[in-house]
Amino acid sequence: MNHNKTLEVCNYIKQNNHYLVDQNQSIKKILKKKYSTEIIELTTENIENYNLNLYEEFSEITTTHRTKEFLKWRFLKNPLIKYSLYGIVDSNLLVAYVALREETLNPFTYKVNRIIDLFGKTSAIKALLYKTITESISKNHIYVDFSMFGLIYEMELNSFKFIKLENENYSIIPQVTSPIENRHNGEFIGVFSKSFCKEINNLSKKNVYFTRMDSDRDRVANINQIR
Repeated sequence: MNHNKTLEVCNYIKQNNHYLVDQNQSIKKILKKKYSTEIIELTTENIENYNLNLYEEFSEITTTHRTKEFLKWRFLKNPLIKYSLYGIVDSNLLVAYVALREETLNPFTYKVNRIIDLFGKTSAIKALLYKTITESISKNHIYVDFSMFGLIYEMELNSFKFIKLENENYSIIPQVTSPIENRHNGEFIGVFSKSFCKEINNLSKKNVYFTRMDSDRDRVANINQIR
């Protein structure tokens, strides 16, 4: 990752980068650890070879229902945006995956790697984060970001030195890229049901999990984003 270029981007959109300066930590030691878990790139063809087993540890979490059909529709067959999906398979079961999207920070030529979705068994998450970060280093991405609402995987993300940006700090790095601009944190989550009002009213950050996959921020806004 390139900390100086990240700070340059923050300055360009007139954000106070002192928080990033104070929180900056090296991940060199972390990347020395190797993971023996085999990671495969998922395609519309090979995903059919596996059954999904993603939910066993999250029976109390309210989140998007992820099926093979959904993953193909949302990521693998998207006609406008190119995603990369990597998964971990155990005994022919897909137990975890990460969906990535490379974006250019216009008007810079700097590229970043965005985790659009991350889901599956906790024991497999660190291997996927390792894959994501090492791939970003090889492709000269200046940083990796991940927008999420919820608390699962917080320990795993912290172990890879992800910096938590909440409330107004959320806007320190640009959330829109074509072009980047200074936008305040205006993110909201809406859940509504006539049949399950009581259950919805009892939801909190502790028992929900949503990612950029669920957001209208992950969509094509300008014609030059189509590739």
